[in-house]
Amino acid sequence: MQTTLLKTRIIEEINLIPEDKLEQIYQMIFMFRLGLERLRELTHQHSKSQVVETQALRELESAYLTMTPEERQQEIALAEEGLQGQPSIVEMFPAINLRCDTLMS
Repeated sequence: MQTTLLKTRIIEEINLIPEDKLEQIYQMIFMFRLGLERLRELTHQHSKSQVVETQALRELESAYLTMTPEERQQEIALAEEGLQGQPSIVEMFPAINLRCDTLMS
């Protein structure tokens, strides 16, 4: 259906609505439009962040593929060293350990 024809039909239908119900129709149309705008914003933000993430992954992949095997091993060693410096899950969340001890006994 053509846009102008559809708008004409919608206006004709609105003209058939009793005056005392027009405020409700207005509120419904207004909220519907706001919802569409918000959905459009969220979709745009999501697709924008996906582009950034994809670009970052491609850059990492490109960097990885250009490394020599020795450089890769050095990166792996650095990552493992960084993990060793991290506190364990029990150190970070002692209540979890207490809960597990309670469940085990």
